[in-house]
Amino acid sequence: MKLFTVVPSQGWTLDGAADSLIQLAAQTRSLSVGMVREFESQSKQFQVIENDQLLQTGDSTPNRMIRPLLAFLANKAAKETGVEFNVYGGRYSFTRPGSRGMVRIDAEFENAMHSQRITFVTTKVPAKRKPSPKKKKVT
Repeated sequence: MKLFTVVPSQGWTLDGAADSLIQLAAQTRSLSVGMVREFESQSKQFQVIENDQLLQTGDSTPNRMIRPLLAFLANKAAKETGVEFNVYGGRYSFTRPGSRGMVRIDAEFENAMHSQRITFVTTKVPAKRKPSPKKKKVT
């Protein structure tokens, strides 16, 4: 949550924040980040759900960061995977090193006025099997 609740320092970039978020997702089974409107209110709560553990804050810093960060993540994923870029929502995948080896991070996000959220689900990438050496026939 610290990634979102501290005022960005000089030298901070969206690229660095996006990489930090992807790295965090690679270390967990699931991670959800987003702004949630409170029931019957115009105020928003920033929520992070990591492996079923909820953290939330009413701090305004994440509210200013979340939409540009989501758009940047979508653009980054589109460039890495070749899928069409959509600033308002979509599904993308990243492959990164994780705590259990290489992992595939499936990301689903929504970046609209009423909802700003991203959910990452991480699965281990099966190791590529090396082909066994061919045996020579003895004649």
